[in-house]
Amino acid sequence: DEQDSKDMFEEKSNVSHHNGAIFGISYYENFLCTVGDDRTVKLYKFHNNLELLASFVAHEARIWQSCLTSTHILTCGEDSSIRLWSHKSTGEILRCFSVHRCKSVWCMDILRDNDNNKPLIIISGWSDGGVRRYHLDDVPIDTQESIILNNILQNDFPRNIIFLNSIIMIVQMNSGQLFKVDQQNITLFYDGRNILKNGYVKMNVANDGNQYLAIGSLNGYVLIFDQYGNIINEFQIDINRNNKILQMLWLNNTLSSKLLVCIPDGIMFVYNITNRPATVDHYLEVLPDFEQRWPNTCVYHDQYNLLLIGDRQGNILSYDLNNQLNCSIYQKFERLHGINGTSSIDIDKNTNLIRSCGRDGYINIFSIDNEQRILIHQSTFTITSDITWLDQFIKYPSLITCFTTNNFSLYTLDEQTKRRLMHVECGGGHRNHDFFIDRNLNAYFVYIRNKQVYLAKKNLMRILSEATCLSIIPPTHGTEIRCVKLFQISHRLYMITGSEDTQIKLFSFQIEKSYSKCEHISTLQSHLSAVCDIIVIDNLFFSCGARAQIFAWQMKNNIVIRSGHFMLHPLRRRHGGGGGGNINNDENKNDNYDDDHGLDVRFTSIAAIPMVDIGNYLLFVTASDAILRIFRYTSSSNRFTLLQTSTHSEYCQLRVKVYSKRYIAFVSSTDGLLCAYDCLTLDNTIRSTSIKLHQSGINDFDLIEIIDNNLLRLASVGDDGSVHVSIFDINNWIWKREYSKDNIHQSPATGIRFLNQTMFVSIGIDQRLKLWTIKNDEQILELTKNYLVDIRDILSMDMIFCDEKNEFVIVIVGAGVQTIQFDLTNYLRTAIYDTSNYFYYIAYGLLVYLSLFFYFMTCYTDPGYVPYRRIPNWTGGLVSTSDDDEDENERQEQRPVTTSNNYLRKCLLCNIEQPLRSHHCDFCNRCVLKYDHHCPYLETCIGEYNHRYFWCFLLTTDILIIWSIMLSSGSFVPFSDWSSWLHINKFRLFAMHILIISVCATTILLCIHSFFALTNSTTWERVSRHRITYLNRLPDEDLNPFHQGYCHNFFYSFLCHRIKEQQWDIVYKKRVEEHVTLYM
Repeated sequence: DEQDSKDMFEEKSNVSHHNGAIFGISYYENFLCTVGDDRTVKLYKFHNNLELLASFVAHEARIWQSCLTSTHILTCGEDSSIRLWSHKSTGEILRCFSVHRCKSVWCMDILRDNDNNKPLIIISGWSDGGVRRYHLDDVPIDTQESIILNNILQNDFPRNIIFLNSIIMIVQMNSGQLFKVDQQNITLFYDGRNILKNGYVKMNVANDGNQYLAIGSLNGYVLIFDQYGNIINEFQIDINRNNKILQMLWLNNTLSSKLLVCIPDGIMFVYNITNRPATVDHYLEVLPDFEQRWPNTCVYHDQYNLLLIGDRQGNILSYDLNNQLNCSIYQKFERLHGINGTSSIDIDKNTNLIRSCGRDGYINIFSIDNEQRILIHQSTFTITSDITWLDQFIKYPSLITCFTTNNFSLYTLDEQTKRRLMHVECGGGHRNHDFFIDRNLNAYFVYIRNKQVYLAKKNLMRILSEATCLSIIPPTHGTEIRCVKLFQISHRLYMITGSEDTQIKLFSFQIEKSYSKCEHISTLQSHLSAVCDIIVIDNLFFSCGARAQIFAWQMKNNIVIRSGHFMLHPLRRRHGGGGGGNINNDENKNDNYDDDHGLDVRFTSIAAIPMVDIGNYLLFVTASDAILRIFRYTSSSNRFTLLQTSTHSEYCQLRVKVYSKRYIAFVSSTDGLLCAYDCLTLDNTIRSTSIKLHQSGINDFDLIEIIDNNLLRLASVGDDGSVHVSIFDINNWIWKREYSKDNIHQSPATGIRFLNQTMFVSIGIDQRLKLWTIKNDEQILELTKNYLVDIRDILSMDMIFCDEKNEFVIVIVGAGVQTIQFDLTNYLRTAIYDTSNYFYYIAYGLLVYLSLFFYFMTCYTDPGYVPYRRIPNWTGGLVSTSDDDEDENERQEQRPVTTSNNYLRKCLLCNIEQPLRSHHCDFCNRCVLKYDHHCPYLETCIGEYNHRYFWCFLLTTDILIIWSIMLSSGSFVPFSDWSSWLHINKFRLFAMHILIISVCATTILLCIHSFFALTNSTTWERVSRHRITYLNRLPDEDLNPFHQGYCHNFFYSFLCHRIKEQQWDIVYKKRVEEHVTLYM
């Protein structure tokens, strides 16, 4: 009893300070931390009881887990952040690690080291599937210092500041003086008190070739300095109107020789500063009318000789510089970045795509048409919804600066890292500031606040040199994935996913048996809301989603560009509206532009088939307004044309699939109906017929053609957790229910796919992937396999057959992505029988064992060799040679002897007396009793002692082959065309031929030897009767002298032990005498 009491747990302390569930408990060095549903952190210390040290609200959402160090608390939660707190914290955050576009941080741990000097490493798991590493000592900035300039001149203060390089800054004072700040050394760069005093000037540094500083004043003066403060050029804008300079921008790829200057009313010039004084190369068409008419950024594309300008209105303008002097606007995207303006444009050297960002928080991607030299808008995306002011692209590495309220931040554009690298509280982006990063990845941010210059520094070498994301598989989406599509190009497997986060991601797969490799190719974002479905056809894929949007994408050499866009009711962007403008100026002119009507309509599913005309595709789109819309997409013009609409009920349509051979579209809806539309001709009203299958919505269905019957088999799953299999007669246009099974899933089923005509898989929110077999002979639908998958909230699935691997690949998506390799051959080897009944496995294995047992017994049992000790007594008898030496026409010399059969037989090879029914085997070189035959496959003779084992071996082998034929016959995979059937079934077909030949041989042998056992005869006696002495001298040719009745023969052949040799003489004499007596 004392021992039992020691093994029991005792409650030592009990606390209940949380208002809700407790999700995480951590312990370290007598400290205990709990986090939970109420978003609070409770820190306790162990004495005799638990002592509450700290309690504070730590996150904006639920907290999942916490970790402890000796001085700090780490928490992670549903607000997609990891936060660091002090043990004595009252709610003041010390540090924060976040990843944009992630819904939650699910788990984390601290990688501790025995060396106290090494910083602790945080390993965390995020909702996008990424495992990321952070250093606990990683701070938002390394140092921040104030540069004192007021002592230089009293009552003077800085107004403008810019980096000349990583260690030199140029500061413009209110007095007009320019100072060079080199670390702590402050020297006069230029004394501009005469022309720059009490005026706002524009400064811009050229880093393309020469480090030139351009300064423009409100009175029209432009000064060009080198890095040492020498004026290399100066000129004044000389026109009749107001000539104050509003903006100056250096043109890249011009070796610091071209300068863009803007004056009031949107007038712009491109100056060539290599001439002294500078001369005008181009007069640009004025900017569109607006209150603030000046450019914020520009980029020169030397390959196409285009100048791209982003202005204060949010427009992006393209100027053709092929015209020598006057250049007009070549292309215009109006208010793409909202009223706050475009902030930066650059060219991505890796993809040769053009990127723009603005103060609306959006990044736009463009490609350029090589022939027409026009920009094609590809996609739009954001870093995170919290950032509404994107400031500047940093080319190396791929970074971007931005502002959130009164803070400056530096973010990565890498899909895997997704993190903020630098964070400075500067007062906001409206303050004068500049940013610079050198080759050693030292980042510098300088800004003016309260008439003081502040410099913040941070070294990014460790963060950018080591991999933050440790996942082998790249991260996917931070929110639920709604759709997935698999396709193959040149034996390479690709996967496209669409999510609630409005993004589409493209991945490539390399699947091996030992490992699978996944590579992220591209991220696309043009949808304004969730992406609901994707379809792939040829080198195009189409996506649809909420806000009634359809996008067409074209893939070339792993580069995806947007080739078309349709929106049922386009959302106009008014002045001040963020998030991009109406970039489709001419695609939807005939649509109703009511901003409010139709915005709640979402496109739920899309299907596509090629039309007869090359480059044209027929699109079938279902929507929440219960209308099936049929579009024609023309790839040459990238346009969508609405051809026809139809409806079959008043309920939301969920899924559409098309039988391309007959242009039949099948649509499911939330009322449980499955409807077929005849879309062969779209001129008149579309013919349709429907069938009620489910009690509630049909979430997914699949169809497959039944070969040579003009029938389609459809399987559907829905919210009621049931599966229904139905037949659609194409010729008669009627439905027929075939099979149904209720409650196959414990929750709504969300996906189903056919493997072949008789097998399909289904998936549900209950995380069960089930393999079903349709048994037409038994008229049942049987569950063959049941798998538990790892991800939750499953919303969709897709499946593809890989020709190269000869297997199916299944992808399941929801709150994550999971791939499953499915070898149909291995499954169908055991699919004949119920996997829960182990009798079949035991019986089959026992049969294999018995067959092997009788095989070895036949081989290693003495067949009945005649011993050499039988020395014949040749005196006084009739002697004949052995039957081996006899010929049909030879006469035997006989001598009278006193034996029972009146003959004495000898073997000249063994030199022994041969018993009756024995024979000399030339292969074994021995005489064998009751010799039957020599088996070359067993390499032994079949004689009196091992004949019964040989018969049992034939029996078990024959049953085993017949059973194997039954198993193999069910393993053939049906396909609609013979070429595919032969491709996947070629090895099964070869194995079936071998089994059929084998069963024919073994069955014939079994029947022959069963007959010999019943008649007490042998193969040798049957085949060579005319050569055997004791048989060819019988009075009747059909007489069997050893036959004693069928039951008696069978019993003595297999159940009785060895029979003495003399008995054959007795049986022989008795049988002959009976025959002679009977016929006399």
